[in-house]
Amino acid sequence: MNYLQIPASSGSGRYCEFDLSAFCKAFRLDRQAVSATLKTLEQEDLLAYLEQPFLPARVQLLAGRRTLTAFETDHPGLKPAIEVLLRTYEGVVDRPVVIYERQLAALLKKDSGKVEEDLIRLHGARVIEYTPIKREPLIYFLRDRVTAEDLYIDPIAYRKRKEQYAARIGKMLEYLRLPGGCRSRFLAAYFGDEKAGDCGICDNCLRRKKSKAAGTTGYTV
Repeated sequence: MNYLQIPASSGSGRYCEFDLSAFCKAFRLDRQAVSATLKTLEQEDLLAYLEQPFLPARVQLLAGRRTLTAFETDHPGLKPAIEVLLRTYEGVVDRPVVIYERQLAALLKKDSGKVEEDLIRLHGARVIEYTPIKREPLIYFLRDRVTAEDLYIDPIAYRKRKEQYAARIGKMLEYLRLPGGCRSRFLAAYFGDEKAGDCGICDNCLRRKKSKAAGTTGYTV
């Protein structure tokens, strides 16, 4: 919150670009530890870390009819963009709506870069509220910022998640070290299917087949 300059009792519902590498460098923190901490905060429903997000651009019209008419008179080059926004995106007057720069470019017969420049100019003039496409990692805050003293991580839930994680790792090791049983059958049992038969094609099944063909019984289920 300090890094993103979010004051106490605010932040809920807000998206913020978050460069994990820059954050770790600024505070001299271990990247793996920070990633694990973000995951814990996600599990506590405090935030969501979107490592590879795609949030489409959004626009809302801010200017009233009289202001809009005067602006179009003073800036005739931006008038087509305003008219296309009003004609194409229902609800743009009432709320932020998703827009597509390529669609606007096709309708205006302009380059996408030029359309984005027009939108930025309209935003700067407070005619519209324009939020560009976001492709960088984001943090989405589910709750307002709380003070460090009031931040509470449920120790019982945290310990339970840790035990579940340790159990999953244990099963993975058990699968890797499986001495002779069918690996596919082991996986099926892990996911609740106790009736699955041997696959006949995993390394253990093939080894048993080879042993039987050679008249040996070196491996058992």
